[in-house]
Amino acid sequence: LALAELAAADGEQVAWRGGKRHVARLREERLNANPAKIDADGWMLITGGLGGLGQRVARWLFAQGARHIALLGRSGPTVEALEAIEALRQGGAEVKVFAVDVADETALGEVLSQLPGLLGVVHAAGVVERRSFEGLNADALTRALRAKVAGARALDKLTRDAELDLFWLFSSISALW
Repeated sequence: LALAELAAADGEQVAWRGGKRHVARLREERLNANPAKIDADGWMLITGGLGGLGQRVARWLFAQGARHIALLGRSGPTVEALEAIEALRQGGAEVKVFAVDVADETALGEVLSQLPGLLGVVHAAGVVERRSFEGLNADALTRALRAKVAGARALDKLTRDAELDLFWLFSSISALW
């Protein structure tokens, strides 16, 4: 079997487990209509909340019943983000916006102190720099890891004793590259 796979010219990744052939496949998954209980009284914090993914999550959480949404980003909102925030507010949501680096534990702690009744954390922050593996350098790797890994650690540490209904971590785009 292994020789047949090596002879194949398609370049597909293959694994054999228990006599069965497995190949890598991406497929679209849709969330159930309401997989998480969203309490309208609690706060939902979205890191990367001013970017496209964060805005999409904010709209989804609002549609599920969230009425207190905190959006965290490294810099202020863009025109598109301001329009999305205004739409949430017009729909009845209380929205707070924070310009904070999620990996800055002290600043993140200050944000969390302003969100009494925090019930959910969605870590969607990330640094998008499209590079080939050969073009990857220490600075680019450090920037990416700071947002994803150091940010996740800070969120975990600062919310560990909170009674959260959800704590979601989004993978970086590198998982798809």
